[in-house]
Amino acid sequence: MMRIVGVLLALFSAMVCTAQETDSLPLIIRSITIDRRDIFDADSSDWFFAASIFNALHTTTKQHVLEDEFLFEEGDDIDTTLLLETERILRRIGIFANVSVRYTQVNGDSADVYITTQDRLSLRPAILFGTGGGITNLGAKLEDVNLFGTATQAMIYGLHRTENDIGWEGMAQITQRRLFRTEVNLKATLKANRFRTDQTLEFVKPYRTMAIPWAFGIGASNGFGSDFFYDGITAIPTILPFHDREVVGWISQASGERDRLFTSASVRLSDVDRAVPASRQAFDNTGHFLVAFSSISQSFRRSQFLNGYETEDVQEGAWGSAI
Repeated sequence: MMRIVGVLLALFSAMVCTAQETDSLPLIIRSITIDRRDIFDADSSDWFFAASIFNALHTTTKQHVLEDEFLFEEGDDIDTTLLLETERILRRIGIFANVSVRYTQVNGDSADVYITTQDRLSLRPAILFGTGGGITNLGAKLEDVNLFGTATQAMIYGLHRTENDIGWEGMAQITQRRLFRTEVNLKATLKANRFRTDQTLEFVKPYRTMAIPWAFGIGASNGFGSDFFYDGITAIPTILPFHDREVVGWISQASGERDRLFTSASVRLSDVDRAVPASRQAFDNTGHFLVAFSSISQSFRRSQFLNGYETEDVQEGAWGSAI
């Protein structure tokens, strides 16, 4: 009898040990399923009579836009921290009304990951109007924050300005997230009126995740045409030609995970030609070199109905800097 009891106890202990070992094994990502939904879903409560029209005018976000932000791939171990950060990154892009990253355990040692996104309306028209001090501005703006479903931001506006009889002014701007699907962002701007033209071009590799160690940026601007010079004697300004060129570059290195320390440096060079010395402005033909140290300790808390009905990631923590 005692021998039978001993055998049963040994079998029970072996089963417990096997169960504990099984529970401690990491889950392997077997598959990743992406469900991309339009602005209005026919199966949801927000569907209304004109929903199909809005959907027809919108291009659903391309699958590669989501895939470029994934911090995991098939065959990796399941890491809930990376799943949550991926969801947070997708939400931060600003083109989705809803984002969900979840996983389901299958076959004991593997899991399937499901990513669901629902686009938000990306086309944003606006009427521009402002008045004060005898000056009136009136115009219109058209912006799309998810052009052709590529997460590209494009904006144009036309504005009639009565200040100094400037007249019509136009501006076009494009921001390409992940230029050619790389880590680098592109931003280009062109603004012009009958007096002056301003052009800017900027390339930036930002801190996209909590684990990225480096970030950098370089930009150039070119302004030319005529500027208004007030001599303090007459109320009517003098129109003087100018040409302003500027180059700015910066680089930053980060260390740590939750408590991060940043060391950054920036360089700026300016080359300006003005018609008369009296019209020279501060920082013309100058340069600077700056070094900065900063730190941040942060965590994120998911919140709803804080600034709207959508889910937000609220930062909690503290930061400081010295230049």
